[in-house]
Amino acid sequence: MTAFCGGAHFNGISKSQIARNVSIDALRCLLMFGVVLQHTFAMCKYGGVVAYSSYILWDCLTHPSVDGFTSISGWFGVRCTVRKLYRLACLIFFCGCVHWLVYQLGQAACGAPYAENFGFEIPDMPFAYECFRYWYLGAYIKLMLLTIVLNPALAAVERAGRTWAAAALAAVVGLSYLSTLWIPWPGHSPRTVIFIYIVVRLAIILGLKRAMQESRAFRISAFGVLAALVAIIAIDALCRKYGVAEWIGLGLPCGDYADPPILLTGLFLVACFSVIKLPDGSKFAGACAIIAPSMISVYMLHWNFTTTFFKPVPQLILGVFPGLPPVLAFLPCAIAIFAICVLMDIARRRVLDALKRRCKWKFLF
Repeated sequence: MTAFCGGAHFNGISKSQIARNVSIDALRCLLMFGVVLQHTFAMCKYGGVVAYSSYILWDCLTHPSVDGFTSISGWFGVRCTVRKLYRLACLIFFCGCVHWLVYQLGQAACGAPYAENFGFEIPDMPFAYECFRYWYLGAYIKLMLLTIVLNPALAAVERAGRTWAAAALAAVVGLSYLSTLWIPWPGHSPRTVIFIYIVVRLAIILGLKRAMQESRAFRISAFGVLAALVAIIAIDALCRKYGVAEWIGLGLPCGDYADPPILLTGLFLVACFSVIKLPDGSKFAGACAIIAPSMISVYMLHWNFTTTFFKPVPQLILGVFPGLPPVLAFLPCAIAIFAICVLMDIARRRVLDALKRRCKWKFLF
């Protein structure tokens, strides 16, 4: 028996912090749904029938999801402990096994009919390392370990004053992007996660969180910046869709997790949601509080649904409704996958709670 953790402490958020800010719960759910939708766009199709240009706008708007999820870590801070690493390792093992089982069931149920009717096969997946390989979690674990030295260094910068914090932020951002002239910076890498964490922590040292809480003018400006960033991403997507210059004279890329507009959108999403007040007694807030701890499990569980059970569904929907905007064919699949994974993890958490009440070895949980 192992401690498949409930996820309440992932991203450095304690249970008390979650209870105090249901808006961040809502954001975590929104961002993880964005990840599921992005992967549904990528995987729930076959034969290249659905043109990327037909849903490029909506796909691009999901790109800040990972950056926003990482920014939550920076907003609250991450503290590395042996117990956190143990609980996260147990969760990865559990979800990896279930992930592999989902694939086997999908292959058994859908393999033959999909090959016959749609002309694609669901290949075998051995029970091996790949079942447990999640790039974001690997990057996050590296960040957790690095915080052992990183957090004291950031605390020293904070004690030195805002001038030093501003200089550190300028150095981190400037040198990081300057280094791409010689060293590649893939978006799917620990470097992205670590960079976002440092930038958000330094922004908070410079007063971002306090300004969001205390200054109405600053809050209005922050929401304006967020709207402008979303517009930039949308314009870039539309420019690519219609074959005009990717950027009208600016040359700023925004299709990768490491690109500045995507990074900034993730950061400002967290800053803006941190001051949105959701009524604590509302059904929506209650639902977010219940499902938010399951978001990291949703991340680990959803992929194999897109490659098996749901793979041909959007094209089937478009075949029945040929005039339907393609995004509306993908959206029901993403909602269904998200809901299934949430229910699976809530069941896991309920079983764990029951076992914890009855087990003498509490340390296992």
